[in-house]
Amino acid sequence: MVWADTRTKNWYLRDDGWNSNTYPYTQLDFLYRCSFPTWRHWNIAYTQKGFLKKWTKRTFVLLAWTVAFIDIYKKRTSGGGLGLNGLLNRWFKKGLLVTASTLTKLAKNIQ
Repeated sequence: MVWADTRTKNWYLRDDGWNSNTYPYTQLDFLYRCSFPTWRHWNIAYTQKGFLKKWTKRTFVLLAWTVAFIDIYKKRTSGGGLGLNGLLNRWFKKGLLVTASTLTKLAKNIQ
């Protein structure tokens, strides 16, 4: 039983009457402490899977930024770039064509 009663003893109240379920500060203080934890109070150890995921994400982000930087640098120096714009335009147009053909097939099947 959770509520205080004369017949039962709940597990929140101690013998001296202290209710351990209450937070002694404001709700905003609790929200702040939960939203911004003090990370030095924790002992964080990655598993192999977690470390691999972290490494993969960092490597991908670093690679993406490197390619973007090289592309911008080449465009500014020689005007050519890596040709990513043409590749992305072809990929986007192909995606639009596939989507349009799929939608027309669906429309024919519905009618």
